[in-house]
Order: sequence, then C-alpha cells, then structure tokens
Amino acid sequence: MAGMSIFEKTKLVILHPSEFFNAIQSEEGIKNAFIYLAILALIYTIPFTVITSLSLGPIPLEPFGNIAAPVITVLIYVGILGGSFIGAGIIHIFVKLLKGSGNYATTYKVVAYASTPSYLFGWIPFVGIVIGLYSLYLSVKGISILHNMSMWRAFVAA
Repeated sequence: MAGMSIFEKTKLVILHPSEFFNAIQSEEGIKNAFIYLAILALIYTIPFTVITSLSLGPIPLEPFGNIAAPVITVLIYVGILGGSFIGAGIIHIFVKLLKGSGNYATTYKVVAYASTPSYLFGWIPFVGIVIGLYSLYLSVKGISILHNMSMWRAFVAA
C-alpha cells in the first residue's frame, strides 16, 4: 500500500475490497487511514452543507449570524473526524467480544476505508441510503479480513 495514491486506494476499496483489505494488513498505525478519511470527509462535508443550506434555507446560528454555513461545515467536519475514533472504539469492543484478532488501529483502518463510498457519494440525495449499505458491507468485509473473523461475526461486530 505504500506509495499508493488516494485515487488508487479509493478505486481498490470500492471495486476490489478483499484485495484492498488484504493489502493494508501490513499498514502500520492509523496515520495513513486518518489522512485518507480527512480528505474524504472534506469532499463530503462541503457539498453536503451546500445542499442542506439550499434545501433548508439559511440556518440561523446565534451568535454567528451570517457565517452560519462555514461554522456548520467546520462542525460537521470535526464531528466526522472525532466520530471516526469513537465509532472505531465501539466496533472494536464488539470485535474483541466476538474473539476477533487485531488491535484498535486495525479497526480504525476498517472504519476509515470502509466509509469511502459514503463520503464520496453519500451527500447525493436519496443515493446515500444505498451507498451507506455498501459502506456497511465494506465494514463487514474489512473486519472479517483484518480481524480474522467469519463474515457473520464481522457483521454482528459492525
């Protein structure tokens, strides 16, 4: 995985998830996964905020007034990044309860990379539901491969 561009990772995780998750088994720590997620979350947050603002109208956010949209955009972005750590922690508890191998960093990688379809296409109205299901499948596949679990146990953990 070393030296693979974000575009190559994105294509591989979406089109060939088994190959992708097998390839990242040797990836150390969470740095690469976090950077990847940070980029995708930014790609998601901007159009999501614009579409939400257009459909709901201006959102008053006292005391911020006219800068509500940028503030909300930053809050959503920070929430996604912070939520990724919390979500990985919760999933990791279930992985361990279900006798999965691997550590928290392994679970975090699954959470970061499996969210690829959701953050690329989830901002598109009505498409997000189907895309979210595919991200769930990627989570199950990643947990199964990286934590040496059956797909059923990985599904329960996810």
